[in-house]
Amino acid sequence: HNGSTWVSALTVEYRAKLDPSEVRPTIINLTNHTYFNLDPTMYSGVCDDDEGHKVPTVPETHTLQLHANQYLPATAALLHTGDIIRVSSDPAFDFTSPKLIARDIDAAHPQIAVGRGYDHTFLLTQDSHTPGLKPCAQLTHEASSRQLHVSTTQPAVHFYSGNFIKPGRVQIAFTDSVRFVTLQPRSGVCFETQRINSHLPTIVLPPGTLYKETTRFELRSTVPESPDSSINSAADPTKFD
Repeated sequence: HNGSTWVSALTVEYRAKLDPSEVRPTIINLTNHTYFNLDPTMYSGVCDDDEGHKVPTVPETHTLQLHANQYLPATAALLHTGDIIRVSSDPAFDFTSPKLIARDIDAAHPQIAVGRGYDHTFLLTQDSHTPGLKPCAQLTHEASSRQLHVSTTQPAVHFYSGNFIKPGRVQIAFTDSVRFVTLQPRSGVCFETQRINSHLPTIVLPPGTLYKETTRFELRSTVPESPDSSINSAADPTKFD
């Protein structure tokens, strides 16, 4: 605890180096695809039956701030087009101030249509040449005041609003049992910190060079609560996106 605020953090460090016998460079761009949902009602009514409690969606109840003033539009295959757009000229992608995710997630916008919501890379405003963690994103569940703060050494973050999550049942592990919940599209959102191939640092790893990046996920709550209720994530999200 920190005063009246409960804080829990996960720091992920990525390190890689080529085998000493390798003489050719390789491509590397490691990230994390954890889903976050800070809504405490996710746990109300959690049960052991075949259907399970339906997980509430994130966009209608969470605000988001991204420390990014540019984003990369995507093709129909969700690959970067190579263009870079300033969010100040595209309000649907402007999260420089906290904004309810639902506000523009279904807007009549060609890029929103491509991803069925947000599935885009944002360039962080941090100076990537300055060492250490810099602010990346802040997700807030307004009703409970729970917050997720993301900081990173990476130059970009891919924000995914869970648009392609398939409805299905997953297990949630508690300290005393394992119970079921039912996912639906947008039941969780992801912050995939990463490099991009058009900016430094490069995604090419030469022989003898150490790849090293760090991302920190810090959860805060103004009401002390047990760790069981602080992080809501699917047991095996790769089955659903």
